[in-house]
Amino acid sequence: FEGIIAAEVPLDDFEYDEVDEVYSYACRCGDFYEIEYEDLLDGVKILSCNSCSLLLNVVYDGIVEQDATDELEEEWAKELGMQ
Repeated sequence: FEGIIAAEVPLDDFEYDEVDEVYSYACRCGDFYEIEYEDLLDGVKILSCNSCSLLLNVVYDGIVEQDATDELEEEWAKELGMQ
């Protein structure tokens, strides 16, 4: 990415759309930064705005790792017939 990192924002400050599995955060230009849940699992942390050149550093260390661990545990429990 080329641009200016406008801010560091915790993932908790993003709005989450459960249907599309997308986190979004308003940019000061009026548009949004967006990141899909799968991108978080891949370790993406720098986002570009959909309209301008500003970048955002997303802070989420540990949050996504725990979510991913919880999901795996649920999947294993289903496969083993424990749920």
